[in-house]
Amino acid sequence: MRLGEYLQLADISQSRFAAQVGVRQATISRYILGEQVPSVPIVVKIRDLSGGAVGLDDWLPEKKIRRRDALLPGSELRPAGVVALGRTDRADGDQIIREY
Repeated sequence: MRLGEYLQLADISQSRFAAQVGVRQATISRYILGEQVPSVPIVVKIRDLSGGAVGLDDWLPEKKIRRRDALLPGSELRPAGVVALGRTDRADGDQIIREY
């Protein structure tokens, strides 16, 4: 859970939580807005104060799923061994061998 969500659900003000953490209210606001990332000791303190509701991984950026082997339309680049349109491209040293 994100810090802002936790504070809202727990009905805790940013000022009160900031005093418990040992930072200024403006700092808590910057954490919530994503303008600043807390240090590891502060992240641990926030985790402990929130009873684990705001975990260590909640500070990581959103993960974007992307496939490195995805083929863009019109692109000839394919991972080795991928069959496409009846042919297989495979690397052999510096050459790409097309098998039909």
